[in-house]
Amino acid sequence: MSQSDYLTLSALNNINGIGNVISIVYTFYDENLVQQAQIPKGGVGNSSNLIHIPIGPQNLIAFDAAFETYIENPANYPYYTVQVNWNGEDLIRLYKNEPCLYFEGKNFAFINKLGVFDYYRATLVDRQTERFDRKTYQSPYINYSTTTGTVDYSFSRRSETQYYASFQNNFEVETDWLDTDQSTWLFELFESPSVYVQQGSEFIGIIIENASEEYRTNPAGQRMFKYTIQYKLSNSKRSRT
Repeated sequence: MSQSDYLTLSALNNINGIGNVISIVYTFYDENLVQQAQIPKGGVGNSSNLIHIPIGPQNLIAFDAAFETYIENPANYPYYTVQVNWNGEDLIRLYKNEPCLYFEGKNFAFINKLGVFDYYRATLVDRQTERFDRKTYQSPYINYSTTTGTVDYSFSRRSETQYYASFQNNFEVETDWLDTDQSTWLFELFESPSVYVQQGSEFIGIIIENASEEYRTNPAGQRMFKYTIQYKLSNSKRSRT
């Protein structure tokens, strides 16, 4: 994930005794993976049966100003983990790595097959094109060369008038090489009924128009996949009518 990303982890909570997030621990490390700071938090929204845990860099800053010192200083704190304590059961650890900060790309947010938001950052190739469509009205012909009458000439009179214009931005990004499990999971992005891309601190609705696949097999016999994703904004720009 990138420094600018918003990301959450969603989970069922306290349903018939299952779940029950007791605590969340955020730990920051230096470049040698030596622990530098640890910030414990109580369960997020424990009264709810569906909770959303902040894990992205920008979510943490919004969650608590105490995180800003570490998030905004990736040179000294390039790694952090998020440890979710589930009622004494398994622990979940998620990592942010400094090298990811240097790739722009696009951060996609989409409703996955479980009905909660999931995220994927496509870091390769980021193209944008714009298509312009317009409609015009043709006024009746005016014969200024008539010899049988008088026609007043007007500089503001137009024979053709534009009354509608629309702009459609088309975008194209490429994913990293993915293994089979990652590729299968990413299909949830293509099939999702609700997909967004992050622009600054906002998420903008999009429509995925096409996704082409490229694959190769590495020496160990593992097939790798890469996707080219083409999409457009769900709300296009429009000129005055």
